[in-house]
Amino acid sequence: MAEKDLEQELQIKVVQLKYLEDYFQDLLARENLLVSSYNDIENAEETVNELSKRKGFETLVYIGGGMYIAGSINATERVLVNVGANVIMEKRLNEALAFIQEKKEEIKRILNDINQQKQQTALAIQRLREDVENSIRKRQTSG
Repeated sequence: MAEKDLEQELQIKVVQLKYLEDYFQDLLARENLLVSSYNDIENAEETVNELSKRKGFETLVYIGGGMYIAGSINATERVLVNVGANVIMEKRLNEALAFIQEKKEEIKRILNDINQQKQQTALAIQRLREDVENSIRKRQTSG
């Protein structure tokens, strides 16, 4: 192969490697976001379970900026659930728990898919790095 061809091949592989590394970082970011969402849903599940055990209680309500106000929760038979596209529906506690379980399962499936994509991408990165190293060696021996 001509030196110019080796150089072009190396440049293409380096660009592909950068793309794969960026994609891997994107997968990690998505995974972190989903884990955060999963934890939030688990907290909601715990809260809904506690609501089913009580008929009314005092609590602190987060209002943002690290601030809370004291509040009373009297109606504990139903909760408002964001079902998507900013649509809020009132649901009984058992319906809300079923909805939470569905969301948790959906997140688990997506996390599993992301994990598989991460494994495939990591393998592709490893192979491409080896190819880049081989191309560099070829270039050095031909030059």
